[in-house]
Amino acid sequence: MFTTEILRFLIFSPLVIYFLLVFIKFIHRVWWIPMQIRRAMVHQGISGPAYKFIFGNTEEISKKKENSSRCAMDLSHNLLPRIMPHIYSWINIYGKIFLFWNGCRAELVVTELKLVKEFLSSSQSYTRTDADKYMKKIIGDGIAACEGEKWVKLRKVANQSFHAENLKNMTPAMVESVKMMLERWRSYEEREIDVCEDFRLLTAEVISRTAFGSSYKDGEQIFQMLRKLVIIINRNADKIRLPSISPIYKNGDEVESEKIEKEIRELVLVLIQKREKAALEEAQIFGSDLLGLLLKARHDATGKNKISLDEIVDECKTFYSAGQGTTHILLSWTILLLAIHPDWQEKTRVEVLKVFGQQNPTSDGLPRLRTMNMFINESLRLYPPIVFNERKSKKGARLGNLIIPANVKVYVPILALHLDPTIWGEDAHLFKPERFTKGVVGATNNNLAAFLPFGMGPRTCVGMNFAINEAKIALSMILQRYAFTLSPNYVHSPIQTTTLRPEHGIQFVVKELYLKMLQRTHMAYVLQTNGSYRLGKWKDLHELYNSSPLCEKWLAMNILDTCDSIVEMVCIPKSSFFTNANRKYFVTSEQDIEELSIRKFIIIDMGLFHKKWDSCATKDVEVYINKVKILSEAMSALLAVFLCLIALIFVRFLYKVVWIPFHVQNVMRSQGIKGPPYNFFHGNNKEIVSIKLQSMKYPMELSHDIFPRVQPHFHQWMKSYGKNFLTWAGPQPHMVITEPELAKEILNNKEGMYPKMKIRGIVKKFLGDGLVVAEGEKWFKVRKLANHAFYAENLKDMVPAIIASVETMLRKWRDYEGKEIDVCQEFVVLGSEVISRTAFGSSYLEGKNIFETLTRLGFIVAKSAEQFRIPGIEKIFKTEYDIESDKLERSLRDSIMSIIKKREEKVLTGEADNFGSDFLGALLKVHHDSDKKNRISVDDVIDECKLFYIAGHETTSSLLSWTSLLLAIHPDWQEKARKEVLELFGKENPTSEGLARMKTVTMIINEALRLYSPAASLVRRVKRKVRLGKYEFPGNMELHIPQLALHRNTEMWGEDAHLFKPERFAEGVAKATKNNPMAFLPFGSGPRTCVGLNFATNEAKIALSMILQRYKFTSSPNYVHSPLLIITLRPQHGVQIKLESVGV
Repeated sequence: MFTTEILRFLIFSPLVIYFLLVFIKFIHRVWWIPMQIRRAMVHQGISGPAYKFIFGNTEEISKKKENSSRCAMDLSHNLLPRIMPHIYSWINIYGKIFLFWNGCRAELVVTELKLVKEFLSSSQSYTRTDADKYMKKIIGDGIAACEGEKWVKLRKVANQSFHAENLKNMTPAMVESVKMMLERWRSYEEREIDVCEDFRLLTAEVISRTAFGSSYKDGEQIFQMLRKLVIIINRNADKIRLPSISPIYKNGDEVESEKIEKEIRELVLVLIQKREKAALEEAQIFGSDLLGLLLKARHDATGKNKISLDEIVDECKTFYSAGQGTTHILLSWTILLLAIHPDWQEKTRVEVLKVFGQQNPTSDGLPRLRTMNMFINESLRLYPPIVFNERKSKKGARLGNLIIPANVKVYVPILALHLDPTIWGEDAHLFKPERFTKGVVGATNNNLAAFLPFGMGPRTCVGMNFAINEAKIALSMILQRYAFTLSPNYVHSPIQTTTLRPEHGIQFVVKELYLKMLQRTHMAYVLQTNGSYRLGKWKDLHELYNSSPLCEKWLAMNILDTCDSIVEMVCIPKSSFFTNANRKYFVTSEQDIEELSIRKFIIIDMGLFHKKWDSCATKDVEVYINKVKILSEAMSALLAVFLCLIALIFVRFLYKVVWIPFHVQNVMRSQGIKGPPYNFFHGNNKEIVSIKLQSMKYPMELSHDIFPRVQPHFHQWMKSYGKNFLTWAGPQPHMVITEPELAKEILNNKEGMYPKMKIRGIVKKFLGDGLVVAEGEKWFKVRKLANHAFYAENLKDMVPAIIASVETMLRKWRDYEGKEIDVCQEFVVLGSEVISRTAFGSSYLEGKNIFETLTRLGFIVAKSAEQFRIPGIEKIFKTEYDIESDKLERSLRDSIMSIIKKREEKVLTGEADNFGSDFLGALLKVHHDSDKKNRISVDDVIDECKLFYIAGHETTSSLLSWTSLLLAIHPDWQEKARKEVLELFGKENPTSEGLARMKTVTMIINEALRLYSPAASLVRRVKRKVRLGKYEFPGNMELHIPQLALHRNTEMWGEDAHLFKPERFAEGVAKATKNNPMAFLPFGSGPRTCVGLNFATNEAKIALSMILQRYKFTSSPNYVHSPLLIITLRPQHGVQIKLESVGV
């Protein structure tokens, strides 16, 4: 007994003592030390927010950040309240120096310039802070994190790599990299482009070439891995974990980051080994770039400068990350500022052309870019890549009169300094590059601590000049080629990750500097010079200078727009010796000589131009001019016929764009129908675009009243002209109808007077001539096939395929438990997978090219929607949209034909007995029908496939995205839906029988379809003159029924029509609409009701059921509410939600 007690005491006493010591150490760290530091600082007059046990002020910081990011931001440069709301708030409360707590770690915020300068210049009292465990995996123990002798050694190598002479040698590589980017931009001319990703690729390419002697492609995996690590860093930025818990328990991010770190190390080692192998073959010549210098130091024979392999790996990681991160952010914000300040864009362009003309930038010219220097400095002031600088105090550290306890992090918020009105004036938040007219010293009144985009003191960023040179080269080459304006789709939302970046990218519209081409032809006259005659003739630019189109453009701008007296002189001497005389180009005005000499370095060889008084004018040559008959009688007759033809075309044109519109407008006005007045040729297109741009200009609050946002022109004109009104798409009249009785008669179309509208051009390439637009016998034939494919019994058979597709998606979601996920793209892939399996017997991967091509075509359709073009003009003159859509249509046809042939081959080879029972099988069965009367052509098969590929994934992905958003922001309804799903299915997969019994989920789906119907308008055409109600409509008029307006009609839905209230549908659609089917039209009405209605709702029910069985979800603060109509109504910036497993 005694022995047992002793044994227990001997075993448990050390454990008790150990845990007691751990607890005492824990309390010492999270309570005693914070209290001691706080007491010491308060005693010196430094206050701040109170310390909270373990968490410090992190909860308060997170709340302030969440509140600031929740509200949409206008296009302002006053970023401090947005990016660092806690610092902004506490500066106003506690002054320029205060103490706050990041967990149990004390952070002293300093914004007094004198103290900032002292702090950053001192290397004795302060050391680098310990990098966050995730950040450590990016920078390792390299130059950004190390101290002492090791830092001196690595800094020496980095200084040598980015020395002025080496920077000069890097210029050609930078120029080539920018050329590669600009080559890609050629396909985006006059279209919207998001430059952030392009600048990321550019800077990755530049750092790869200049520092590592490779290319972006070689380091692509490294960049991708580093980006993944940055995402993990951002996810964990404000999280607090118990000290030393990581060695005991590792969460998912820690495991993933370690795996990524190992992969990066292996990839960097491959680069190192490749360089070392090459050096062995070239007598230990490692190269003069950063990697070469690092390897040279590693193999140093003396051993004094020797560095380890781990140090090389850490340096490579650091420069791969910083080398592309800093410059790509600088370029992004600078290009934004240029886009919204066209005056400064033009000033900078003038300077670039003055320094470089059309030649590539040179290292000698970069320092002369004074205006660009001012611009870049102001950009760095308003949008510094790094928004704070921090160090850790050593024992006995002092700052001014303050004594700083050991291990306190001293924190300098760079943004606060850059926007301090006491330093920069009351307009500190405004963009004013002229501040830097006298350089940084003049702008800061010789106080360099006021401007810290790259830090200060001995730890100033080593790549500062590299980043600025790269930015100057890129901006110069962009400005030489393009003018650009900010896109209305740009959402201003700066966000702090490892750098300050635009959360939603930067979208702008680029326009190549297409300059006015001189087209003065057939203006013949005789010019006499020095007793000789010349036949002077203005020529087409191409004839004047037979060169590439690019050269011609610049010739036009740089020579002919400023010199009015360049004439082509054709010598026509009698002597046979001069039969093949060369053409010469003469300058007939002396004042233009100076202009030509200034610009000769651009593209023009001055030898092509001569003064009229030059000796080259062959003064002694006898010249004569043959009189030529201008027109013969035959030519006169042909000209008369031609002019008559032109006159007829012109009369027909005027009839269409003048007579018909004004006649229709008068007829409708006489019946009491008003609307915006018709404008010649363009109709109301320009007004529509202007209204839409205005509505998109400002961010939208989280409201379901989206009609004024999505169709602002209809909303505005309904208020001005009533329920029914007339608008114009070019000369085509559009009658907008929101009266339910009229809409019902149109959609029922009992007498066939309201067929589908005729489509042409790009829309035709997108939709083909399939079910959605076909009429008559063809429509009956194809509709019958579609009805059979989506018949109730067939829908039951599709349930397992839908479940399998959802399970695939949810397996991927496991990696996002407790994290944020954008479900929008997930649902697009899900919808694509389901329609591929159920209608085409394949998979998303097999049809991926089809979906991507259709998406690109859809964007082209949306972008060209408000453009009016003369019918048939695309046969004569094709725009970029026409050319690209032709190419996409051919690619789409080839991809679909491949799937068709694959199915046909299975039957021909005997691998399958028939074409199958799915939709594609039904189409092919009819295509090969023995009775020619029942057959459909291969073009019909392709058009139907296109249509079902589009509708099959667009409709459901839109429905699921909006329904998920509504459930995320209405947790009470989410819980009701989950309860119903668990009651019906428990943990099992949904069944077709159970789907019909889902009352709550059906109510939610119907309300989602009411508020966010996939299509925004139903469109029909008046076949010929017809009476509708009390109105008489002329033939060929388009009739638009906006579902968004009907779904928000307060007369039908009540004053709360814009609110989410699924209980409206508690007794079904008929009761909710008071037996008025026109009140609820998400899938249309009448004989042309969407054939896939039940398919889409079943798929949505299955997906929602399986999600609700596994997850709770809430809306992310990063969600930006911006519904956008592109084919279907979709969330412009996706739908971000946070997943939480329910453990079912």
